[in-house]
Amino acid sequence: MNAIEIIGFITAVLGIYLTAKKNIIAWPILIVSSLAYAYFFFEIKLYADSSLQFFFVATSIFAWINWKKNLATEHSFVVKRIAPKNITGLLLLITFSGIIIAKILTKFSDATYAEYDSILFSASIVASILSAKMFLENWYFWIVINLSYIVLYIYKEAHLTAVLYTILVALAVLGLREWKKQLNA
Repeated sequence: MNAIEIIGFITAVLGIYLTAKKNIIAWPILIVSSLAYAYFFFEIKLYADSSLQFFFVATSIFAWINWKKNLATEHSFVVKRIAPKNITGLLLLITFSGIIIAKILTKFSDATYAEYDSILFSASIVASILSAKMFLENWYFWIVINLSYIVLYIYKEAHLTAVLYTILVALAVLGLREWKKQLNA
């Protein structure tokens, strides 16, 4: 455990909690978290995770703008549902992109757990986009992704980060409940 991991941990918990509560300040806090974790994951040779953090910075900026625009026009956040037929396509996209990324990492780096990390990388990108676009299903994706990351971080002895992802599972369940309330209102 190091100072960068602790900063990433604290800002991630706060940012995800605020996302679940639909508070727009979540996004700049999550940018700080992503930058801290980009450095930390690079240090422990989880290169897909490290790269993913830069995508999280970009999607946090996009979400921040999107949520702000939504607040200006709708005066509230509008939660949407994704068409069930699109879920299969998203799962195929995650699988194939994960395989391709794993092959690249395996061939050109000393990445550890490249296959596992790459599938989770791809799934996280999909879930981030769903979150930024305010699709309820993002929370289902995050629950599965975060449970899977817990295993990876335990193997990498990143115990504080494993604890973080345990908290993120709980926050994803909270987010799912909060967003469902709005959808059913």
